[in-house]
Amino acid sequence: MALDLGDVPTWIASIGTVGALGAALIQINTERARRLQDEAQKREDDHRAPAMLVAGYIIPQTQSRADGDLARTPICLMNNAYAPVYRLVAGMVAVRGDGPQKIEDILQARQPGQGVPVTTISILPPGLSQVVIKNTERSGVGEGRAGVETAFTDMQGSHWIRRATGELEEIPCEPFEHYAKAGLQEPFEIQYPEPFSG
Repeated sequence: MALDLGDVPTWIASIGTVGALGAALIQINTERARRLQDEAQKREDDHRAPAMLVAGYIIPQTQSRADGDLARTPICLMNNAYAPVYRLVAGMVAVRGDGPQKIEDILQARQPGQGVPVTTISILPPGLSQVVIKNTERSGVGEGRAGVETAFTDMQGSHWIRRATGELEEIPCEPFEHYAKAGLQEPFEIQYPEPFSG
């Protein structure tokens, strides 16, 4: 008994159909993976978006201000998000050179009883606000090379640090707790920001 395997054109058409189906499945899988990746990136961008709009900078001074023997430096805190942020920690750090470039470095390097150029703020409303950081004279941050580091909790309950060089880092716990682990001691000097006067 002879086995009929069909003719060559039928075989070629069958192989072409199977190949087209395989290519379509690969394309569908690739598009699905790309869509899932895009959705994950959008979720991450949406998560970071409010925090990207919070930062601080030193307000230039024409004359030095002092509170007793402690230098005071005014800083501007910007919150360009549509909601307030909470439990802020702000400090002056070096942005270059050999001075401490993170608040954690300042806290770990300080001597017992030495003041640190760090303050805490309860809530920062949208817009421009200002507070004062004390102890900046003895901060180890050189003139003209200082910046402001801020840490805060956003309206979604996520916790962030905006380094003085601009990097945004998510941290696993609220800022007061984060810096307490590095040596920030209670009672915290809770300030209430004033509107920025320019």
